[in-house]
Amino acid sequence: MMERWYIAFNTVGSPQDILSRLVPAVRQHKLSDFVVRFCYEKLTKNNRGQFYFFVGVVSAQRGIVPESIHSEFYTMLNRLGLRDSGMHLYFEEIKTGNWISNELEIHNLRQIKMLKPAKLTPSDPFNYASRPSIEKPDISLNESYNNLIYWLSAYGRGTWRQFKTACKELGLDPNSEYSRRIMRRLRSLGHVELTKDGQNWFIAPPTLVVKDSNSRQHQTFLAGQRSRILIQELEKVAQVETEPQPYSDAPDVIRVTFTSQSVVESFRQDFEKDYHPVYMAGLAGFEIASNLPDLEFWETDLPSLAIVKANYTFEQWLSNGFKSIELPKETGLYRLTHTSSRFDHPQLTLFYHAESDSWRKGDWYGLRYLMMRRTGETCEFYYDHNLKRLSIAMENRPPDIYERSLVLASGRLPIFRNGQVIFGDVPETLAHMLANKLEAEFIEYKGI
Repeated sequence: MMERWYIAFNTVGSPQDILSRLVPAVRQHKLSDFVVRFCYEKLTKNNRGQFYFFVGVVSAQRGIVPESIHSEFYTMLNRLGLRDSGMHLYFEEIKTGNWISNELEIHNLRQIKMLKPAKLTPSDPFNYASRPSIEKPDISLNESYNNLIYWLSAYGRGTWRQFKTACKELGLDPNSEYSRRIMRRLRSLGHVELTKDGQNWFIAPPTLVVKDSNSRQHQTFLAGQRSRILIQELEKVAQVETEPQPYSDAPDVIRVTFTSQSVVESFRQDFEKDYHPVYMAGLAGFEIASNLPDLEFWETDLPSLAIVKANYTFEQWLSNGFKSIELPKETGLYRLTHTSSRFDHPQLTLFYHAESDSWRKGDWYGLRYLMMRRTGETCEFYYDHNLKRLSIAMENRPPDIYERSLVLASGRLPIFRNGQVIFGDVPETLAHMLANKLEAEFIEYKGI
């Protein structure tokens, strides 16, 4: 049985200052399952400058920090200037003992106070079928997307329902229609990841991604967790530029240009001493693409679902739309709606392989791409060597993870023009590698 107990620190300064450093440190050191609560004496004229601060943790026995996190936990405390002197208490002992002379201020790390998630209709985070039209950038939402990445960075991880509620609260998705697309863009940019079932998200660690460039300077962009402190510290040693995404539908690109690799390493070491680690991803686009399987292996690795056909009605994707059918007989893309009205069931969009009578679950574009290749349709990748642009027809848009390698080549989302999705700053080697893996025809193209 797990129990919550507290480590007491008799310290000086400001509780808010300790909290502002401790909360992100807990996230960075991945201790959120162990460190769950903070409380401290409210400051008065009598105790201003010295007070008790209590860190609430959860383990099998009071006073015992699990071996798996022991080193990480005490490394974090040392960096924050907090020393465990062996004062280990239960909450009732804190309230009834002589430890405090004033009321307690309590902060629950696991509770997201800014959100009160309402009951939402179940949905599949990987289904992007109902795609909004591409319009002019809504610049008014730009700051809301920046606030979203700061919110995600502060809380570290959460449920799919919490993410949808956050998008709604920030005005990014008032009717809960486009949260899936927002998540897809954040994942493509390397900011956030989903668990395999899509029901939980977690922020990626702060990472400087190298941009392929002929410049002598070391050009990077920031992915994953971000904070204003991190950006301010980067500005002291490098050139930092903020660039909006093409349609202002995601957080700004933070471009960071260092004079040399040695400056990067020096910054990372200094920042880690005072705050938390910052990682280097190198040429992330190349690294991801190099480790991706070809289409056949990607298909076999997709989660397989056991479907009782009598429980569903079926629609098959035909001529750019879903059409009602009796039962699935052909290999293709299908939308399944549960016939029961007793419980809420999300619609499922799945790939059906007729020969093996098997159902595969994956992201919307990936399943559609798989359907086209498995039904014999040709997919073409057009590459402009001079402009370093890769152009793919919208209906041939590749699976999420393959597209991510293209986005992380530049840190910018694609643009849409004349029925094409266009990725900029893509090295030819990367474009050619993905075309081979996705069984697409690679065509050298001059001008778009």
